[in-house]
Amino acid sequence: MGNGKKLMLINILNDDWSLYDAKKTKLKQEVQEFLSDEEWEIDFLINLLYKYFPKHSKYALMKVVLQCGMIKYDKCKREDLIKLILSKLL
Repeated sequence: MGNGKKLMLINILNDDWSLYDAKKTKLKQEVQEFLSDEEWEIDFLINLLYKYFPKHSKYALMKVVLQCGMIKYDKCKREDLIKLILSKLL
């Protein structure tokens, strides 16, 4: 992973995930696991990614998130999913 991707990964992972984390906690789900079949999680991630990739449409970001979710199948660690998404976007 190049320096640009590493920096982007760090920035995204250090962004404000508090609403996401709170909802995961309320649902008694592992905070660091992303569930690719949860619509609210996909929406959260698309909106977060849009801050970093405003030149991409939300539709394009959604396609990447869904594709990466299918590659990871069902659930995966937050960092692993973001790495996979960045490999498609950068």
